[in-house]
Amino acid sequence: MNAAPTTLTLQEAIAGRHYDAALSALKARLRDEPQTLLDAKDWSKFFTPYDWFEAEGESERYLQYATDLITAVADRAEGLSDQALGKNLATAFIYGTHFRFTAHSSGDPRPLMRGRARLFGRALSDSPIPRTHTFATAVAGKRPRLGVLFKHLRQDPETTSMLPFFEEAKAQGIEVVLFVGSDAIDQKLLQYVSPRCDQVYRLPDDLGQAILQIRQCNLDIVFFGNDITAKPSSFAFLSFFRLARLGAFCVSTISTTASPAMDVYFGSPYHLKFGFDKHFDERFIALPDPSYAFSYPLGRVQTGIQVTRAQVGVSDETPLFISGANQTKLHKPLIAAWARILHRSPGARLLLYPFPPHYGAARQDIATRVIAHFAEFGIAENRVIITDGLPRDAVISLLGQGDLGLDSFPYTGATTLVDAVEAGLPTVSLKGGALRTSHGAAILHAAGFDDLVVDTVDDYVDLAVRLMENRPLRMALKARFVEANRAIPPFLRPKDFSIAVAQIYHKLHGELAEGRAPVREGRI
Repeated sequence: MNAAPTTLTLQEAIAGRHYDAALSALKARLRDEPQTLLDAKDWSKFFTPYDWFEAEGESERYLQYATDLITAVADRAEGLSDQALGKNLATAFIYGTHFRFTAHSSGDPRPLMRGRARLFGRALSDSPIPRTHTFATAVAGKRPRLGVLFKHLRQDPETTSMLPFFEEAKAQGIEVVLFVGSDAIDQKLLQYVSPRCDQVYRLPDDLGQAILQIRQCNLDIVFFGNDITAKPSSFAFLSFFRLARLGAFCVSTISTTASPAMDVYFGSPYHLKFGFDKHFDERFIALPDPSYAFSYPLGRVQTGIQVTRAQVGVSDETPLFISGANQTKLHKPLIAAWARILHRSPGARLLLYPFPPHYGAARQDIATRVIAHFAEFGIAENRVIITDGLPRDAVISLLGQGDLGLDSFPYTGATTLVDAVEAGLPTVSLKGGALRTSHGAAILHAAGFDDLVVDTVDDYVDLAVRLMENRPLRMALKARFVEANRAIPPFLRPKDFSIAVAQIYHKLHGELAEGRAPVREGRI
C-alpha cells in the first residue's frame, strides 16, 4: 500500500486505508475531543468502514489497527475524570463496532479482545446488577445442572450445529434448562427440544431481569450457543456476568471473549494439534473433531430442485471450479489467487453461489465488484458465474455438478465444506494459523481428507491446478468422498457428538464439586 500523504483528514485516511494516519487522527480526537466520539454510527465508520480488503496482507494490518484503536479507546474511557463521559464513550464504541473483519487474519486476537473486555467493563461500571456472583454451594446437586442460552430458536446453520451440545444431555443424566432470548422461535423446533430439557424459559429483554432469572436457576454450567464476540447484542453483555458456576462457549464464537465470567472454550484435537488454544484466555477443552456436529431433527427442506450444468451455462466438457464463499470473504487477495488458478486452467470456469448468507439485495453490486476485480487480473467476465440464491438441497445438487471446490481464505468455510463433503466435491482448503482461519481444514481432517489441506497460497494454487488437470486423481478423490459419506462423517453424527459433550459436562461437574474446575478469577 502506498504511503499516506503528509496531511489527511480522518475521513480521507479511513477511505484510503491509511491505517497509521487514521489511528493517529483518532487518538488526537480521543485526547482533545472525546465528547465528539459518542455516536455509535461514527465508530462503525472508523472501525469497520469497508466491505472487503484490497491488498495482500491488509487483513493483518487491519487487525493491528483495530487492536491499537480499541486499546486507545479503552485507555481514554478508563482515564477520563468525567465518569459519565468515559462510560458513554465505551458504550458508543461497543454498539458501533463489528468485529467480523478481524476474523480474516491469523494474528493473535487476545490483545484486541482484552481491549474489548475493558470497554464492556467500563460500559457496565455502574450496573445495578453485580457482574460477579457467589453461589452458596460448590455444585447445584448430584446431577450437573446445565443452562443453554440461545438468542433465537430457528433452523439455521448456527442453531443446527449447536443442538448437539445439549440434545442428549438429559438422557445422559444432566438437568437441562434452556433459555431462548427472542420471539424468533420455530414452534416445531421448540416442540422437538422441549422434551429434551427440564425447563424452557423465554428470557426477558431487560438485561438485569435476564441475569436474575438465569442466576435464580442455580446453574453449574451455562453454555452460550450463539456468537458473543462479533457484534453487539444482549448475549454479548450477558457473557460479562457470572451466570453459573462455570461459563462455556464454543466454535459459534471464533475468538476468546477475555471475560472473567467465561471459563471454558470447546475446541477439538485438531485445533490443539496446531496450538490454536494459545489464542484463548479460557481453558481449551477438546471435543471430537471438528468440534461440532449438525443435527436436523425436523429433516431438511426438500424443494426437489435439481441443478444441471446447462442451467448455469456450462457444458459437460468444461472444467468447473465452485466456491460458496459468502460476500464477507470475497476479498481481493482471494480473488487474485482464484485468478491465478484460472490462468493456469485454460477453459475452466469458476462458479460462486451465495450460500450462506445470501447476497440478497446486494447481489448485483457484489457481482459487479467481483467481476471487476477478476478483470484487473486478466480474467474475462464469461469465466466467472455468480448464481442467484438457492435452497440448501439445490446447493447440494449444484455442488454435484462441479469438478473441484475452492475454499475461501484466510477466513475459511464451515457449512460450505460440510456441503462439499456431502455432495462428493473434492475441495482445496488453505489452513491458517488460527482456529478461525482453519475451519475448512478441520472439517476436511475430520472426514479424512488432510491431503486437500495446504499451508501456503502457492500450494493452494498448485494443488487446485494439479487436481483439475488430473482427472483420474480427481475421480479417485470423489470415490473417497462417497465412501466417507457412506461411513457418515463425525460432523453428521449428532447423537455421538452430543453424548461426548455430555461426558465433558459430567467431568466439569466433578471438578466443580472437588474445587478443581477452571473458573477464571478477576473482575474487569
